[in-house]
Amino acid sequence: MRSRHRGMVPGPMVELVREALHTSVTDPVSASMNFLNEVASRFPAAVSLAAGRPFDEFYAVEDVERYLAAYVGYLRAEGMASCSTAGRTASSGR
Repeated sequence: MRSRHRGMVPGPMVELVREALHTSVTDPVSASMNFLNEVASRFPAAVSLAAGRPFDEFYAVEDVERYLAAYVGYLRAEGMASCSTAGRTASSGR
């Protein structure tokens, strides 16, 4: 029997057990993110609360420096040392 895909012959059917696969397959958080991404793709004009990056037109490159300076100013006002503020701004807060 030939398959429609490049003349390949399909092999025997394999039953996959979800629990035996990677954790992300059964993780409810992944299912929620997939749902939100699907909603965002079906309704692109709606305000997105889904996972992922924000709409590009909401931000200007010029704003990045101003926002970063405000955040660093806040951290320093809270007493954080310069080396720690660098870690917070360059390492996703790790």
